[in-house]
Amino acid sequence: MGKTSKTGYPQKENPALLTLLTLFLKKSLKPLLTLFVSGTLIACGTLKNQQDTVPDCPGLSARDRQVEVCVTVPGHEPESIGTLQITLHSALHYPLHNKSKQQNLELERDGSLERLWLLPEPSGYPVVILLTRSVGSGSYPDLQGLQRVNDEYQPFKLAGLSEQQRLGYMGHDQFQVMAGQLYRRFPIYRQTDANISPSGGQACYYYDLKKVAWLQCPD
Repeated sequence: MGKTSKTGYPQKENPALLTLLTLFLKKSLKPLLTLFVSGTLIACGTLKNQQDTVPDCPGLSARDRQVEVCVTVPGHEPESIGTLQITLHSALHYPLHNKSKQQNLELERDGSLERLWLLPEPSGYPVVILLTRSVGSGSYPDLQGLQRVNDEYQPFKLAGLSEQQRLGYMGHDQFQVMAGQLYRRFPIYRQTDANISPSGGQACYYYDLKKVAWLQCPD
């Protein structure tokens, strides 16, 4: 039955007008729905990559179900060189147990402390990666790690770039952890490039803990 107008007489529906109105609404709402869904996915991805921090840690910190890590730099040391003071609380047994073991470690620091990551390991205890960066023009990075060995975390140095990978390398690295993997990207310089104007593109590598090497990023 048709709708009733303000005058009280039956009002006929217009099929053509309804079709145009439906198409208009679909086109208008589609970008909003896409934006909503994309925003939701981006937010979830961001939250998934975030690491929990340790309460009351005055420096950089991270934690998961097996370990808590707090890294500080003594206040009397210069920014460019010194030490890293590390406190770890790790579960005595995997999975999480009520009791934990504390370790206090000191590592040499070449540069300012910048980032801290936890990378998953099959053992259940994550590998701790520490990034410090020099204050020079290239902002060269220094990467150190802590790995669980015989119920204790032991320090190790991450391998550097190979001779071939260092061709055109002048620092300015950017690091990111995705899907539990540490990636690094940096600009490639040609011989005539100024420090602020690299023209050789960008290199991308990820770190393989088993092979102890930086490997080419997949295409």
